[in-house]
Amino acid sequence: RCGSRGCLETLIGGARLVEQVRQAYSGYRIDLPTSLESMIERAKAGDRVCERVLYDAGRNMGLALARVCNLVNPEIIVLGGELGRASDLLVRPAEDVLRRYALKGMFEHQEPTRIVDSQLGLLAGAQGALGFALKADMTVAA
Repeated sequence: RCGSRGCLETLIGGARLVEQVRQAYSGYRIDLPTSLESMIERAKAGDRVCERVLYDAGRNMGLALARVCNLVNPEIIVLGGELGRASDLLVRPAEDVLRRYALKGMFEHQEPTRIVDSQLGLLAGAQGALGFALKADMTVAA
């Protein structure tokens, strides 16, 4: 969370998304979302402002992914973490932008690059760290 110019966290981080919704509703509503989770719930319930903020986040994510994909050409992109809960609202706009800005070859072969939901949810980081620790060489030089 560096917060510097160009940092993805400043565009699609949970706190920033909630702040955007709160700014959009400033002076119009008093029951504003206080967390990313509540904002996602509102979007799924049809709140147009929350939906739009997540749509824009998906587009920004797609642009960032296009830059990464042009460098490393992944077979699959896994969307997880807190925003993974809103994957049904983020994937389509992210894929649209990804297809526009990524190299065409990523999508024009038998197995195109895909964006999928994480099956591990919020535990992905912890389980990945545990898996790494279990595989790590535990020998210490004496």
